[in-house]
Amino acid sequence: MATVSVLVPDQQCSLTRAFLVMLTSQGLLIPGLDDAVGGQERHGPVPLSLPELLLLIGLRDGSRSLSALVAEVADQTACEPEHLRDVLAKLWDRNLLIHARAKICDPCSEQIIAVSAASVTVEPSAVLAITTPRFFRLSQGKFEHIDHEGRIRAQLSAVELAAVSEFRQPLTAQQALDEHHRSCGLLALDESGFNTLVHRLGAAELLQRTDSQDLEVRSWLQGRLAISREGFKALNGLMRERVGEYEVSECKHEGRSGLKRVKVVSVQENGTIFPLALGMIVAYSKAYDGGRLNEHYAFHPDWLVRPSKVRALTQEPGIFLFSNYNWSHRHNLLVSRKVKQMSPWSVTIHGGPNTPKYEADCEAYFHANPDVDITVRGEGEVAVAELLTALVDVVGKGPLDFSVLRDITGISFRDGDAIVHTPERARIADLDSIPSPILTGLFLAYKGTPLGIIESNRGCPYSCTFCDWGSAISSRIRQFSLDRVFAELEWCAKHQVDGVMCADANFGIFERDVLIAEKVAALKKESGYPNSFSTNFAKNTTKHLKRIIEILTDVGVVTTGTIAVQSMDPGTLKTIKRSNIRLDQYDALATEFHKARLPLIMDLMFGLPGQTFMTFQNDLQECINRGVFPRMYMAELLVNSPMNEPSYREEHRIRAEPSPDGSRQFVVSTATFSRQEYEEMNGLRRLFVLGEVFGMLREVARFVRSETGVREIDFYERLRCDLRDDPERWPMLAFSVRALPAFLVSPAGWQVVIAEIKSYLIHVLSIEEDDAMTVVLAVQLAVLPSANRLKTPMVKLAHDYSSWHKAVVNAKEAGHHDDWPSFVPRLRDVGPASFSSAEHAQIGSFGLNPALFGVQYPTLTY
Repeated sequence: MATVSVLVPDQQCSLTRAFLVMLTSQGLLIPGLDDAVGGQERHGPVPLSLPELLLLIGLRDGSRSLSALVAEVADQTACEPEHLRDVLAKLWDRNLLIHARAKICDPCSEQIIAVSAASVTVEPSAVLAITTPRFFRLSQGKFEHIDHEGRIRAQLSAVELAAVSEFRQPLTAQQALDEHHRSCGLLALDESGFNTLVHRLGAAELLQRTDSQDLEVRSWLQGRLAISREGFKALNGLMRERVGEYEVSECKHEGRSGLKRVKVVSVQENGTIFPLALGMIVAYSKAYDGGRLNEHYAFHPDWLVRPSKVRALTQEPGIFLFSNYNWSHRHNLLVSRKVKQMSPWSVTIHGGPNTPKYEADCEAYFHANPDVDITVRGEGEVAVAELLTALVDVVGKGPLDFSVLRDITGISFRDGDAIVHTPERARIADLDSIPSPILTGLFLAYKGTPLGIIESNRGCPYSCTFCDWGSAISSRIRQFSLDRVFAELEWCAKHQVDGVMCADANFGIFERDVLIAEKVAALKKESGYPNSFSTNFAKNTTKHLKRIIEILTDVGVVTTGTIAVQSMDPGTLKTIKRSNIRLDQYDALATEFHKARLPLIMDLMFGLPGQTFMTFQNDLQECINRGVFPRMYMAELLVNSPMNEPSYREEHRIRAEPSPDGSRQFVVSTATFSRQEYEEMNGLRRLFVLGEVFGMLREVARFVRSETGVREIDFYERLRCDLRDDPERWPMLAFSVRALPAFLVSPAGWQVVIAEIKSYLIHVLSIEEDDAMTVVLAVQLAVLPSANRLKTPMVKLAHDYSSWHKAVVNAKEAGHHDDWPSFVPRLRDVGPASFSSAEHAQIGSFGLNPALFGVQYPTLTY
């Protein structure tokens, strides 16, 4: 990657051919780029205001030195030159700046047809908005918005784009003008120019009234965020009510007994999802030994502990419980640090899957985190109850003496300068001995929450080395009673919990799991809740899975059949000690799901020891062959997994790197693949997700296979290499692979992308340009949704794509997964037919989410 130091103030630079600015609900920005370890943005978004927009236009011209351009924009806008130089550095670091060419070429200009839109009348009282997110392409000194068919709907100057951005939230024209003047000052449009712009954008169908039935002012994602914010606000309100009741109760208790109980505070990070693990621990402790601990401890009812709340909670020493997961660990350590800063005699107890159990890791963890007092290994319910019992005479009495903990199994703790590790603890045999936090009222504040979590069993009989299922892999599965599970589901339905997640490792492994699915369906019919049911399905048996999915989907409960294959390569499976279902059994299941039009997804991983770039390619091809879309996970070095055991790491030469935020460790090289090969797998993953799973290139890939015999995955790999090596030749495709998976919106009109695909097929793959190519590109364009597309009811095609597609599906279901081109005629040999929007649904339902585009167009799948 280029470095900032290469930039020379007097050199001339230009932006890359495909340069897009994004309008979001937060404002204008250069989107972040998803190409880092862990799938997170290596480079975050760059916010844009008028000075940055003017800088970008100057860079597109490429005729001035960087120092001259910075000086010009700084003089024009009164922006600090240092800030503009920082923007240049960020562009260079993102590979968005290149040395200026003799002639600056705008991308695909010959493919674009300008649309002349007449002005429309907009009443002063009308509330207007532009749907977001939305891209604008910089070309010929203007920011262009291009529609689905490749027509320019608007060409905007820098100040006009800044003005348009005010409508990212619903406003009247006058309100937007006032905001525009505050943002742009003397450079802002005057009232006449602003109103003219509003009328132009109304005619171009970019600005619309918020009361229009056809407009969702906020995108689907923004709507979900708004719902989440409202839910979090309501939850906080209910928590405050519970805290108020708690404080009154504590005053009364202290008045009666003359004793002040020690607070036990459970720290939950994950928003509106109720904390099942911590709830189980608290419920068990409250009931332990006939409820004796309640004489000494007051269990605080506010789970949502943020650092800002710590001061109020540490007026006297207390006990703080943390359950560490990948997503919560950093937050928990921050709160733990704050607790010990404000109250050194408070006790911090950490457990959960992200708390180390291997002795060397555990000692390093204590040394790295001096604010952690005690860690719990494995199940925490009994261990924490025993800890609280032992600490009764310690907390609140002065300096902490943890020597009283030496007889408690399954924990590690500080004893002076030493770290003490007690023997391992046996698992809880009778799970029903743990009171339900749901049924005992601990989660009353979570009524109406988007997602509730239950367990029907614990444990996993398999020993996959990458996994750490609560440190309960390779163990007997223990079950909660059906009566308890049913009662918890009834509570969720009664309290309008929108979705239920069953946190089992292998749901569907027992026949009784069908009964649980039937209970969910019955509750949905009776009460309308839950609306979704998610879980981890059984890994090497499909006996009950199809029936479970049918039961749930028949009543409109959203769920998906998931087979956690992880890899289909025998060598990799042997290395990670995993036994999968037989492929013929999986094929039968996939066929049944396709016939019933039920969703089925395969879980795959890359970065596993034993895996190679070639076996990863083959895994992806097997997904294509079977018409099943994978969810791909990067192999992560979970701290308590067998993969992190020192001898295993050494044997397989496993090296891990942290994600950009430092919260997770991803395997980036092993004895079977190098760091460079990891990057190549990651690049192929991104292109595969965009092209195959989201459907941007899916029909094209099938056509290439039929025409050339090149496997779909080999087409994707060649395209990946070409986009990497010459992104300026294929600018919109290259941009799409780097940025679109994070946003799922049309980059600059899908026709612009289709034009590059056509050129690639002709000039790189040497496929004949004829009416068969025209048909497949027309169908590929037709199934890509966008907000302002033309809705043509029927299109005449030279070849019947629908029947050809069906022939491909039939051949695969007949067992010809890899040799279907030998049994299906080429598209050019199929007769003509009409193709309508209604036929999309016959071809499938997976792909780029139409809800994200403000339209309800179905998309293609197999």
